[in-house]
Amino acid sequence: WLLVDVMNRCWAGPLVSTHSGGARLTELGVDILSHYRALQRAVGDAAVPGEEALTALLRDVPLPIQSETAQSL
Repeated sequence: WLLVDVMNRCWAGPLVSTHSGGARLTELGVDILSHYRALQRAVGDAAVPGEEALTALLRDVPLPIQSETAQSL
């Protein structure tokens, strides 16, 4: 709910309205979500330079923690 509160305070109006039974998107929330989904599609369809090179350098599984110092991070 803290994130919903922050989100509602960052836009021109609230994106989510809350009530005793839960929450729902406002008209502005539906509009913002629609624009966000369109942006996701556009970015997903775009060619990203270096994406294959970066992906090739990723491990399938992270290495185990190597020291107590790292465990406390």
